[in-house]
Amino acid sequence: MVRPWLVIVILICAGPGFAAVPVTGRTQHMLFPRAAVETAATLAYHHKLARLDAQGQLDSDRNRLDRIRHLCSRLIAQAILLKPEAAHWPWEIHITSNPQVTANSMAGGKLLVGTQFIDDYKLNDDELAVVLAHEIGHVIAEHVREQMSRVTSLETPPPNRTIKVADVINAMESDISVLFSLQPLSRLQEIEADDIGIELAARAGVSPSAVVSFYTKLTQGEARQSIFNTHGPANQRQAFVTSMADYARPVYEANRSRQLPRYTFVNQSH
Repeated sequence: MVRPWLVIVILICAGPGFAAVPVTGRTQHMLFPRAAVETAATLAYHHKLARLDAQGQLDSDRNRLDRIRHLCSRLIAQAILLKPEAAHWPWEIHITSNPQVTANSMAGGKLLVGTQFIDDYKLNDDELAVVLAHEIGHVIAEHVREQMSRVTSLETPPPNRTIKVADVINAMESDISVLFSLQPLSRLQEIEADDIGIELAARAGVSPSAVVSFYTKLTQGEARQSIFNTHGPANQRQAFVTSMADYARPVYEANRSRQLPRYTFVNQSH
């Protein structure tokens, strides 16, 4: 799920633009410059990592971290083929033992995965790759940037006032009416991230059977849904991903025996 945790002021100085979501081709209306959103996300991500590190909850299992980065390297390489701009993003991934964290992504290629989430669902490597592919799908679709743009368009700012990233983030985190307004977009984005993630996984040589097994575990383990749920009814999500997994099988068969490219991580210290 997209969770934009950032509180930093960045002035918006570029006009509106349009983008297209990889795989689905859906047109997005973007009001915020990509660089501004990525800068804010990076600062917030590192701030969160520092808090987790201070609590002894960051990257404590080196073998598991290396395993996850190895899986991600295949997926990110495929993501870059779908969105070439992503080759210039400094992708990062870390793990945390904080039980509140499942799997999160932020703009510009910042990922965080909870080890308890992995253990609770007993995820094997292919199932874990499906999780990572979903989060990478959010990133290359620039869903956070799109949500921020949608919030900005909900109301007209006062005359002579410059819209700031901090104002938008504050509204997204604290204004219930904004959360409700974003609900349809958030659900669409979750479906898109499922779709893109399944495509990425297949391209990276992950069996579609892992897609079905992971989402079966996930939907069976979901608690009662709240009014803020962005994933939709569990049975509908399960049916959708199963059909998409079938659709992706030829892609998997074409790639599983190939020597696939890998992304090389740099600057992974915290």
